[in-house]
Amino acid sequence: MPYVLWAMRETNNVTTGVSPYHLTFGRPARGPLSILKENWSGNDNLPLNLGKSDFLEELKQNLSTANNFAREHCDKEQKRYVYNYNLRSTDKRFTIGQKVIVLLNDGKGPSILSRWQGPATVVERKSPYSYIVELDGQRRHLHADRLRAYNERVRSI
Repeated sequence: MPYVLWAMRETNNVTTGVSPYHLTFGRPARGPLSILKENWSGNDNLPLNLGKSDFLEELKQNLSTANNFAREHCDKEQKRYVYNYNLRSTDKRFTIGQKVIVLLNDGKGPSILSRWQGPATVVERKSPYSYIVELDGQRRHLHADRLRAYNERVRSI
């Protein structure tokens, strides 16, 4: 099990583009296999700065660099996730003040058992695909896929 955990910590994360080990310690992971490979290939050179006294400054700089890279990569990946999610979503337009019903988990079971609740009122449009709605006195930021127009039934003609 420790070897599986080590492998998970030294592989690059898809979202950040950096391994968790690198984000934690500020340098790439050097596990047993990489040490063995370097030893067998003859690339096992000792660093020249073994007696370096400003280790903490270098560590701080490495952590800062890794953090900046991870933040930039994470922003790019998040935009890609949003684009891919919205790619196949249906175009729904709601006006401010319009009544809608909302697909929400009622908290009694798994999220697969979500129900349509409402009616709620659209308060604000945040982006082409997300709205802020007010339901039972609470404001929620929801994707348009969780909303449907509410049509009141006419009881008498």
